[in-house]
Amino acid sequence: MKSTVLYPPVATFFGTGYFPVFPGTVASLVVAMLHGFIGTASSPLILAAALAAGFPAAGQFEKASGIRDDGRIVIDEVAGMELALILAGGGWSTVIIIFVLFRFFDIIKPFPAFQAQALNGAVGIFIDDLIAGLYAAGAYAALRYFILGRYGL
Repeated sequence: MKSTVLYPPVATFFGTGYFPVFPGTVASLVVAMLHGFIGTASSPLILAAALAAGFPAAGQFEKASGIRDDGRIVIDEVAGMELALILAGGGWSTVIIIFVLFRFFDIIKPFPAFQAQALNGAVGIFIDDLIAGLYAAGAYAALRYFILGRYGL
């Protein structure tokens, strides 16, 4: 990788993208833990920072590495996970369920996520994760309405 990359810490979410296996899952887990410990108050700020700083960082990292949607770029998972957590609200049980749902939707990439990731640059890097975040929040809302509400979760 060229040394001209200005934002590798942001694009890799402070190195979690270099984790040897499942770096996207590791980044999502870190976000879930931060959200669980810090709470919901900082989530909009984290999402805004992930988008504002992550968008140019991801684009620059991808360009410098020469790898389309480089697996080391995980700031997009941060944005998608935070979006889902913001929409879902709730405590630790919600965080755990959202983590599982987000990873599921991020991996299987249902329509239009799979198609959207074909877009060039940072847009293609981020859009599928934001869609996965929307799917995770929607699935959680349905799960909560139809199942979890009966058990007080």
